[in-house]
Amino acid sequence: MGAEEKKPIEKKRDSLLLMRPDSFLKMIQALTNSFGSSGAAMIFNMGLGCGYSEATQVREDNGGFRSLDKRELLSKAFLRISQEGWGQVELVYYDPVSGLMGVEVKNNPFVDGCGTERLEGCHFLKGYIAGIASEMLETDMVYTVNGCAGIQDGACQLQLERASDRSKRKIKELIENTPSDQTNAL
Repeated sequence: MGAEEKKPIEKKRDSLLLMRPDSFLKMIQALTNSFGSSGAAMIFNMGLGCGYSEATQVREDNGGFRSLDKRELLSKAFLRISQEGWGQVELVYYDPVSGLMGVEVKNNPFVDGCGTERLEGCHFLKGYIAGIASEMLETDMVYTVNGCAGIQDGACQLQLERASDRSKRKIKELIENTPSDQTNAL
């Protein structure tokens, strides 16, 4: 009896894992429970990675960066994640000069945890949106939460801006709010 030769399994297509929002939330809550704030950072980065991938796929499906303007590509990416069940994600405004954009999420599948200490789903979704924006605009984007559906705002509202612009603004605010005798020490 000879040893049978093992054949490698051929990958025919990408696998798809479907999960109910409550199961997904339990999974990411386990990360937070196990790793604390590091778990929250992991969850945000998981969303960020998904956003990068989503944006890349939308861009490729639409002929690359030059086929549509960035506003159209962003809108298509947000429509796509809406169709995948991540809530109704909509680009409310986008200023290509300043890089500012507003995004609204209605029917957030994680709204039950919003406005509480259980924000794992929100961390993932904010990462997902920031990843799409960062990849489409080819710069790191950061967000500010301007509204939360879990606190009677009707929808989750995010404002995104270039990370470099926020850093410059924060440094300027620090310098302007520092007494003159301490400014010299900077």
